Amino acid sequence: MARFHEIHAVIFQSEAALRKETEGYKVPDNVRIYSPIDTPAPPTLFSRLPTRLGKALHYRWLRRSWAGPAEGELLKCHHLIRRILDSQQIDAVVFEHRGTMKAAPLVRRFCPSAGLVLDAHNVDHRLLAEECMQERTRASAPAERKLLARIEWEENHLDRFVNAVWACSEEDRRALTMYSRIPGNVIPNGVDCSFFGFDANSSKAQSPFLLFTGAMGTEANKDAVVWLIRGLWPQIAVARPELRLLLVGGGMPASLAEEACAVPGVEVIGEVPDVRPYFQKASIALVPLRIGSGTRLKIMEAMAQGNPVVSTSKGAEGLDATDGENLLLANESGPFVRAVLRLLSDTALFHRLRQAARSFVEHCYDWNVIGNLANKALEEMLASKTRD
Repeated sequence: MARFHEIHAVIFQSEAALRKETEGYKVPDNVRIYSPIDTPAPPTLFSRLPTRLGKALHYRWLRRSWAGPAEGELLKCHHLIRRILDSQQIDAVVFEHRGTMKAAPLVRRFCPSAGLVLDAHNVDHRLLAEECMQERTRASAPAERKLLARIEWEENHLDRFVNAVWACSEEDRRALTMYSRIPGNVIPNGVDCSFFGFDANSSKAQSPFLLFTGAMGTEANKDAVVWLIRGLWPQIAVARPELRLLLVGGGMPASLAEEACAVPGVEVIGEVPDVRPYFQKASIALVPLRIGSGTRLKIMEAMAQGNPVVSTSKGAEGLDATDGENLLLANESGPFVRAVLRLLSDTALFHRLRQAARSFVEHCYDWNVIGNLANKALEEMLASKTRD
């Protein structure tokens, strides 16, 4: 987006931490970064009250509304938003997920001409409902039911907060615009194809390592690990005992990590500073997701680096991929295991899929392509707002 616009980005980590995470990337000169960690909110009259009461009243004062519990993100960054709106001519504000959208009333009060967009990574109420179904005790808890109802109301009334919504998939776009009737665009997640370079190793298919990556603390990835180690991996290991499964990503609960480590052939790597060496080490990338929404960065990263992917339909949701052309899809244990074993035994299929997958993400999901889509959607929203 910085190719087209001057960007003022409010982040919830320190600027130093961001630059360390993105080492190797150069932040464009027309991008300014603001962080409440680097510049904390100054004391206010509300700071003199007991902490919980002060936060509750301050939040409601900022939003001019008594609705909902006090959300911490707005309280952390309201002073930075106000500073930007007071000092810059802002044409559009993009809220990165539903939580930051709570700042919409503040933005509208101080910059009524700006177009507001929600960049939704998921349909949150559907995702929470799926997670609750996985843990039926959560589904029956009054607090969970209340939270689910509040999130569903917000996502069904997005027109009260923003002028447009960006979704990661067509299914999510339909769900988020069904009731609010605001413009919606599919702006999928992307991948930096220059950073995730294609591994041209001709013997890659002979690697004994299979890979599953992700933030292991999410319900979707925890469920995937459980299915992997209890249902899929034992069958794969019987057929190919020389194989090894790498679980890469931080946040896995200790009990699940202990269970996984006890399974022969499974290695829990945990959080790593750079996932690319593990894609390079592995042959196939596994995506056995059964819940969740949005699009999966893990699939695009694997495709970019040349690891053929075996996924469920849910795991590949939001990607315009084709079974048998640039990945293999299977939704039950038997077909999933057979797809993995087929790839390992058919070298021609292995290399054909990974070459096609790399071409697929280069043309459809490279960040330059996604940036063009986002800029077009932003310009259309601003033109529509001007006409109104």
